[in-house]
Amino acid sequence: MKLKLKPVLLVLGAFLLALGLVSVFKVVPAQSPQPSPSPDELNFVGWRQYRHPKFPYQLKYHHAWYILKEDSGSQLPATTLIANVPEDKLGSPHVTFEVTVNSFSAELKNYPEVVDLQNQGYVARSLKIDQEPALLIDNLGEGGDQINVYVAHQEYVYRLSWTGTHPDVRSYFDKNLLQMVVSFQFTDQEK
Repeated sequence: MKLKLKPVLLVLGAFLLALGLVSVFKVVPAQSPQPSPSPDELNFVGWRQYRHPKFPYQLKYHHAWYILKEDSGSQLPATTLIANVPEDKLGSPHVTFEVTVNSFSAELKNYPEVVDLQNQGYVARSLKIDQEPALLIDNLGEGGDQINVYVAHQEYVYRLSWTGTHPDVRSYFDKNLLQMVVSFQFTDQEK
């Protein structure tokens, strides 16, 4: 009786092993690309709303981040700087998100900073921010970790720029930084 049980156990063991391998290496169909989320689809729970006092824009930023600079006068360029660390900790690893407003009332592709970057070999990709034409240029900076988005609105160009002191730090905060871009809106338009 012992001899007949051994082959049955071997066959049963081989079957279970094969079943286990099939389940481990199960083929999963590739997912089709999904569209970028709208601001309504992202989770902004606990985020603060920033609205510039002079220029017509607003954006959301993480509740634990800091507004380090806000040019609210009439001199251009005007910069708002937001970081994940307070000003006295800028020597430690950090990321920043900067909005710079400058006067310009021609086609965005002719904005001198964009033209200069394209002449250096960078590629500008078209997109829209709050229904306005925009250009994205990435891989900027020493380590290629800076991204600029240029948005034309009325007689101004808004440069949304983010960077990190180390690729790992920036990569950790990429979702937050992208959420800030997605939340960027002009406040002088009817929606």
